[in-house]
Amino acid sequence: MNHRQRQKSKGFGDLNNNLKKNKNSSEARNNTKETGNDGLFNSIVKPILDSGEIKKAEPTLRLLAQTGTKITEVYEALYKITKREEKEKELLHWHEKWLGTRSKRKDCTERQADEAKRLGLEIKYIEFMEQIFKIDSNDYENYLNLTDAYLRAENWTRAKSFILTSFNKPESNLEALWRLAWIEYESKNHGNSRHYLEKIINHTTTKKTQKNNATKITYAIELAWKNRTPTKEDLDYCNQLAIKQAKEAWPQNRILSTWLEKQHQNTELAYKLIEKAIEIQPKSHLLLKRKAILTLKLNKWSQGFEEILIAEKEKNNNSGDNPINILCDGSMGDSLLWSRYIFLINKQKTKNINLYVQPPLIPFMERNLKNVAEILPKTSTKRTKINNLGILAVPGLCEWKTELSEKLPLWEADQGLADEWRLRLKIIKGKPLIALNWHGSALKEAKGNQSTDIPLKAMNPSLHIKDGELQLIGVQKGIGSEEMLKCDFKDKFIPEQRQIKKMNSIEQLAGVLTLCDWLICDNSGPAHMASCLGIKTIVCLPENTDWRWPKDLESPPWYPNTIMIRKNINEEWESCLERAWQIINRWAISQTNHKNTTDSDSLY
Repeated sequence: MNHRQRQKSKGFGDLNNNLKKNKNSSEARNNTKETGNDGLFNSIVKPILDSGEIKKAEPTLRLLAQTGTKITEVYEALYKITKREEKEKELLHWHEKWLGTRSKRKDCTERQADEAKRLGLEIKYIEFMEQIFKIDSNDYENYLNLTDAYLRAENWTRAKSFILTSFNKPESNLEALWRLAWIEYESKNHGNSRHYLEKIINHTTTKKTQKNNATKITYAIELAWKNRTPTKEDLDYCNQLAIKQAKEAWPQNRILSTWLEKQHQNTELAYKLIEKAIEIQPKSHLLLKRKAILTLKLNKWSQGFEEILIAEKEKNNNSGDNPINILCDGSMGDSLLWSRYIFLINKQKTKNINLYVQPPLIPFMERNLKNVAEILPKTSTKRTKINNLGILAVPGLCEWKTELSEKLPLWEADQGLADEWRLRLKIIKGKPLIALNWHGSALKEAKGNQSTDIPLKAMNPSLHIKDGELQLIGVQKGIGSEEMLKCDFKDKFIPEQRQIKKMNSIEQLAGVLTLCDWLICDNSGPAHMASCLGIKTIVCLPENTDWRWPKDLESPPWYPNTIMIRKNINEEWESCLERAWQIINRWAISQTNHKNTTDSDSLY
């Protein structure tokens, strides 16, 4: 190294040393200042605050605040003073400073945590609970409180990790075990959840522990797993939870409300339970949406759709962005049904609409929603994870009312494709064509059994319709289509039925359905497609279905041209289908009478 380089290096070394000295001296001054602030606060301010005469301390408090002190009580006291005096702008400033300053004192941080919890500031609340745990990790209650803060935020991964790494012997600790069992249940890791439940059962059996949270949560999860129809004892237990304070009943109320909803049992009781759970988790998008679904199940549709919209906006912090981003996050049936309401949003709003749909629906939606919304695939990189409203938020956006359904335009099939299929299927003109779908969905090939499936043999029209009066076409694909080969009435299907195997797009399904006079089907995609196309549809349903097919009504409010026939609990599908064919028969007779009258009139 030459002389010039040594001088240069030495110069930089001196500069670095000077910077370090300056930094150290700056930190020393700050520490000295803060020490002085502590002395001033403890000697003058604290005795006044302890006496309750907070206003007398205001001059000194403001002096301390000007120095940028890290004493949180200073900002807390100034917030209380300005709140009492209703100085709106100033109190917001001190409130922000109070919650934005980290304290090393447990009692101060506990007050910050309480305030964050009161305001629903979930992230802030967790930060304060983590600080409390850091200050005092010897207090067992701090372990439980921090874990429950993670659980209320539905941060299952973080909660599990904290329990396993921080609790002493978590697998022999009842408080840790019931939380782990619940975490695994919510995460749908049923094997792991079962493992922890068995640990609880063995522990409580061996030690004869009184009924506590661990045994209660075990009972709740066991009930949900058994997936059986609730007994009177089960419902009595759920009733007790609905009456108790939410803090006592949580999270059993959350688990059992979902169980009752899935069992289609006692929706009113499930609603009460979910309301109690929301008292503990007011920001939970999942619970808010479940509550909205229960509202819809109670046939309170306007309220339910409004609640779904609120839940979606809560999830995305969405205040009505431009453009409005709508994500088809349910089934293709939901996409077909609720996307029609975008016509109304387009009329009411001045904002652009992006609709992210399942790729098979893109051509169909592009043609039907041209100049109404931009159609994009769900997988598009343009779509962000935030600020997307789910498809069920659409009715809420247009302030849903029953009469809105009558104003909606119907979906339209590609007429060219429909004509092409008419020729391919060699359909006989003048003879009613009835479409059938009995197993899963024709929108995509079903890969397994569905709870709403109907055996094709139950759809036999021979006992109800005279031979030659109508022609059948099956739109079934995938599993279930093989039933046609051995059914007793396969001769009733059109001769070119085999061509349906070549039907491989939503557009083609729509084209085929527009050739039909009626569709008789199970709860599946074709039911939604035909209803949206305005084709007369009979949907045969089991006793319990979701809210889209409401009980005690002949037609859903969103499908006025669709008839629902519900199978009673002890009724066979054949009896249910008999009612469907009676409707078709009455319609066919009326069509014949109308044709005869028309022909007679034409003679004069």
